[in-house]
Amino acid sequence: MKLSSVNISSLRLICIILSFVSAYGANANQADDIDQFYEYRLKVISYQQISIDTSEMYVDSCMRLAKNMEEAYFLGKAYHMKSQFKIIRSDNDSAFVYMKASTDIMRNYPDSIDYFVMEYNLGNLYLHSGEQINALVQYKKVIQIIDNNFEHYASIDYNKVSLNRAYTFVSVASVYGQLGDHLRAKENLRKGLRIARRIDTPESDILRAIVLGNIGLTYFELGDYENAEIYTISGLDLKIQLGLKALYGYNYQTLAKIAIGRKKYNIA
Repeated sequence: MKLSSVNISSLRLICIILSFVSAYGANANQADDIDQFYEYRLKVISYQQISIDTSEMYVDSCMRLAKNMEEAYFLGKAYHMKSQFKIIRSDNDSAFVYMKASTDIMRNYPDSIDYFVMEYNLGNLYLHSGEQINALVQYKKVIQIIDNNFEHYASIDYNKVSLNRAYTFVSVASVYGQLGDHLRAKENLRKGLRIARRIDTPESDILRAIVLGNIGLTYFELGDYENAEIYTISGLDLKIQLGLKALYGYNYQTLAKIAIGRKKYNIA
């Protein structure tokens, strides 16, 4: 068995990696272009659920504008957006080209939270393409980037940066689960859980609820049905408390597997 890809996808939708507005190089001559860039970016977001073609058209507008701006930072952001649309269109080759161009630029802006965001999303792209080892290396690199710059990032927003660090550990765990290394999956899930427990936000509550369920499944894979049941039920209870009805099924599936493992077929 593997960690559920459906549950990991749900987690990606829920736990948002932050992207902060840059203060780099904003002089009077560039101010209008920067305002226009973010106006286009808002259009990208607003049209995503209405017309994917129109949304991508505004991404292209961001790219054209950014190519004439003094700070390459904005071009890095535009390339990142373009990569996301190539993923939506199942053009992974082009997605890699744009994503790597984005990360190459953002490495020149290590003080920006966008730096580790885009390195993280490169890991997601590797995982999406079935390259688990490259994804694992990339996620671990992101943890190192955050740890090396944590004091600075925390001065921007401690809770959100900590949450993203926790989420990256969960992503590492998802790769180990796919590779069948459930001990390391459990270890990284527990790291993510410990961090999330120190953060008092609605997002951290959701993360904890999902991670508890993933730990339950990991214990099941390890043959420890008692702990599997404890964590799975704890995760389900928290999901019920938070009203995450769409995610209940994952825990019930795990409880059914545990019951089958114990030969309690009626309960299953």
